[in-house]
Amino acid sequence: MHEQSTQEAPQFTRPPVQHPPAGSSGWPQTPAAYPAQNQPPAGMAGPPYGASAGGTAPAVPGLPADASPKPSRASAMMNDRRWWAVGGAVVLVAALGGVAFIVNRGDTDATTASPTSTTAAQVPAAPVTTMQPKPSPPAAPPPAPAPPAPTVAADALPGLLLSPDQISQRLNTPGMVPTAVLSNPIPGGVTPANCVTTFVPVAADALNGSGFTGVALQGVALEPAVKAVQGVVAFPDPGAAKAFFDQRSADWSACKSSHITYDDKQDAKIDEIDLGVPAMSGDVMTLEFTSTNSKTANQRCERALTVRGNVVVDTRACAPNVNSAAYDFASDIAAKIK
Repeated sequence: MHEQSTQEAPQFTRPPVQHPPAGSSGWPQTPAAYPAQNQPPAGMAGPPYGASAGGTAPAVPGLPADASPKPSRASAMMNDRRWWAVGGAVVLVAALGGVAFIVNRGDTDATTASPTSTTAAQVPAAPVTTMQPKPSPPAAPPPAPAPPAPTVAADALPGLLLSPDQISQRLNTPGMVPTAVLSNPIPGGVTPANCVTTFVPVAADALNGSGFTGVALQGVALEPAVKAVQGVVAFPDPGAAKAFFDQRSADWSACKSSHITYDDKQDAKIDEIDLGVPAMSGDVMTLEFTSTNSKTANQRCERALTVRGNVVVDTRACAPNVNSAAYDFASDIAAKIK
């Protein structure tokens, strides 16, 4: 093993101050300008400061001789410059660090103080507007009371009937002949008895005891195929008329789709009738039926009943093509009651 000599790394320390040799009046003055490196200053024949050519400074009496080579003045001055540069850099770094610390500190303080500033100087709140409840719309006025139902006197009933020409037009049958206007109900009986009004308009068996005050009745026909009956019945008041209508509605519903017979009690003729199903069209109740022993082939009939004011309107139409003739008669008559 060989010992390895460890050469101490040169320390960047300021070189020791050298005193002038004994008997010397002092160090030579620094020239105004540094000579080129490794060149002696003007007027000096040898190495600087009396150093030997080998670069070793003369021994100073009283000081141990330094065997290590001494740096030249130029090197020392260069080292001084380097140290000043290093020192300046350190100072600069320290200064920059301080500035950064101050700036960061200022930012932090500003950030930290920001909530306080915001809290201290908050934006003024918008004025609070109290929403007043919208006033309720005025209540709808109560519906106007219905006008009083018309009341027709018994002697005014004939004026409600349609003319024979109107009847003929509805049945598309010119030349139909009217009977006289009657003021009495039609006699005759139906079996079963509660079905009498399904076939007979203004039937005496239905009106007896009802309290009616007047009747107007007329037949218009072109025998034997086309026949029509129109009638109006007055009651003391609209309530009595409506009660009569409601009872007839119940009777028709009870007699629907049934077979009845009619005896007019005059010529001993019996009509055989097959009833259909009653229906409401607006405020008009209708019912179709067929006479099974009619002398007219394909003859069909329709009944219609409605109420307006204190008047019950009661119609019947029979024809091969009856369509809705009875309904039309009843609607046209009711439209005249005002």
